[in-house]
Amino acid sequence: MITLNSFFHSIRYALDTLHYEGIFLKVKQYIALDSVLQGHDTIAVLPTGYGKSIIFHLLPFICDHINIRKYAGSSSNNAVLVISPLNSLINDQITILQNRGVDAVVLNTSLVGDAELRGNTTENDGDEEHVINKSKFVIDTASQEHLEKRKFNLVYAHPESFISCKEGRQLLMSSTFQEKISTIVIDEAHLVAEWGREFRKDYGKLSQLTSLFPYSPVLLLTATAPNQTREVLIANLSLKDPRIIIANLNRKNIYIEKSKRLASSLGEESYHSILLSIAKDLKQQLVNYPLTIIYTPLKWCGYAYKLFLDVIGEESFHPKRIAEPKNCLFAQYHSPQTDERKREILSQLQGSDKSKVPRVVFATVAIGMGVNISDVRQVIHIGPPRTLEAYYQEIGRAGRDGEPARATLYYNGHDIASNKPGMTDEMRDFCHEETVCLRDIILKHLGSPMMTTFSCVKHCCCTNCSKQCQCTSCKSTQPKIAMQEQAVPQLEARKAQRQLSKRQRDTINLVMREYRMKLAQVGYCINGIDASTGVTLELIDAIVENCEFLTSSSDLFSSYEIWDIKHAEDLFAIIVNICGQ
Repeated sequence: MITLNSFFHSIRYALDTLHYEGIFLKVKQYIALDSVLQGHDTIAVLPTGYGKSIIFHLLPFICDHINIRKYAGSSSNNAVLVISPLNSLINDQITILQNRGVDAVVLNTSLVGDAELRGNTTENDGDEEHVINKSKFVIDTASQEHLEKRKFNLVYAHPESFISCKEGRQLLMSSTFQEKISTIVIDEAHLVAEWGREFRKDYGKLSQLTSLFPYSPVLLLTATAPNQTREVLIANLSLKDPRIIIANLNRKNIYIEKSKRLASSLGEESYHSILLSIAKDLKQQLVNYPLTIIYTPLKWCGYAYKLFLDVIGEESFHPKRIAEPKNCLFAQYHSPQTDERKREILSQLQGSDKSKVPRVVFATVAIGMGVNISDVRQVIHIGPPRTLEAYYQEIGRAGRDGEPARATLYYNGHDIASNKPGMTDEMRDFCHEETVCLRDIILKHLGSPMMTTFSCVKHCCCTNCSKQCQCTSCKSTQPKIAMQEQAVPQLEARKAQRQLSKRQRDTINLVMREYRMKLAQVGYCINGIDASTGVTLELIDAIVENCEFLTSSSDLFSSYEIWDIKHAEDLFAIIVNICGQ
C-alpha cells in the first residue's frame, strides 16, 4: 500500500530528477499517477496541452523511488513502454528526454516512418491509398547501447515494431524487458479504435501486450475518447475494470470560428481567396505575424507555398539576403516532406523566439497530434476533418501557452457532402449549425464532464455566440481574439433553489475557505493546497457566485471540476447549513 506521504515524496523526487523546475502537476495528472501506481488499468481523457506526456516521463522514477518491483529481488530500474503512432512524436519526445538526461530506447520498423495519419482526414483527398506492410526491425545505435547496458527508463515503439515483427516481439519477451517494464502506456489511445480495423491493423492487436506483460498496468492517454470510444478501447485491449479519468476538455482560450468558402468546382479560386489575404498580412508583418498553422489537403500545400512566394517575393526570407528553407517565413509539414526538414521545422517552432523564423506552416494531419508548439496563435482549416475528434485534436495545437488563440474553419458543400468518404454526421451538423454554441457541441460530443458557457463575453467563445453578444463593441466591430472572463457553469438559466442574503453568501465563502485550509492539514501537502486538493480559491468563488442554483452535492460535483466527491459533499453541506435548508 502506497501512503499519501510516499506518493507525494516520489513525485517530488521524479520532478527533481528530470529537472522539471517550476512544474506543478494538475489534479487529473495526480489521479492518473495514483491509479497506475495502485496497479489499475487506467483511461485518462485529458485536453490538448494538459501535459499527458509528463505523466509517463515521471512514472519510472516514481516507481524506483517507492521501490516498486515486478519480481522480488530484481535490481533493475523500472522502465515504461510507450506505444506512439508517429515517428515525429517519438523524435519530439526523445529530444525532450535527452535534454533532461533521461535514457530512452526507440524500437522501430523500416516502413512505419512513411505512414502519416490518413484515411479519415483531408490529407487523402487526391492521394493514393497507403498501406502498412510487415517490415524489418530497426534499432538505432544509441538505443542498442542502452539495451546492452540495461540502462533505459522509457521505451518508445510503434505497434508494428512487435505485433507483426518477430525480432521486436522476441526483444519484449527477453528477461531485460520482462524485469524492467513496470507500466504500459498507449499514447493517443483513440487511434486503437480509429486505425485498428483497416489502416494500421496492428493497432487492433495491442491486447497482446497484456499477455506479454500480465503484471503491468496499462495507461491509455488521449484527448478524444467519447463513451463509445472508451467502450471499444476496453473491449479491444482486454482492460481489467479500468479506472476512467476525464478532465474538463474545454480549451477556453481558443475562439472557435467557421465560415463558408467558395465552391470546390472553382478549383484554385476556392483556396486562393483565403490564402491571398493571409499572404498579404504576412508580407506586412513579416516575423511579427502571429504563428499560424494552416491545415489543407496535401495537394494544396505546394500551391499555397508557391502563392506565398509570388506574393511576398524577396521578403519571404529572413534575413532576406539568405534564401534558404530554414530562413523562409512559411513552410510545409506533411508526410512526403523529408524527415530532416520536418525535424528542422519543429526545432525552429519549439525553440527560442529568435529561431522561430517560420510564421505560417502549411500542414496536413502530420502535425496534428502530440506536437508541442507553445505559442501558435491561429489554426486555420481549409476544409474540415472527417470527425469532431480530429478537429478538436488539430485546433488543440493553438494556444498551448494559455494565451488567446483562434481556430478558423472554412468549408463548402462539397467538403461535407453526404457521399464524402469518412465524413461523419457530427462534423456535418457542426458545419451546418448556426445558433447553438460550437464549443458546447464539441464538448458534449467528447463527453466532457463540465459544460461551460461564456455568459459575460459571448464574443470570446465562438461565431454563433458572437452573433448573440450585445456588448457595445460587438455592435460595431467583428469579434476579436481576447481572453474571456472566468468561464462558469451554465447555472443561471435554472430555477433558484434558495434565496441568499449578501451576509449568507459572504459567510459561505468564509467557511469554504476555512474548509480548504483544513484540507491542507490532512496528509502530506506538496506544491500547495491547490495542487494537492484541487479546491482552489477560484473554485470557491465560482461556487459561491452560483450556489443558489445548486440542487445537490452530485450537481455540484458535475458542474465544477472538483477532485473528490467527498469534497463536493462537504462544500454542499456548508451551503445547506448556512442557508438553513
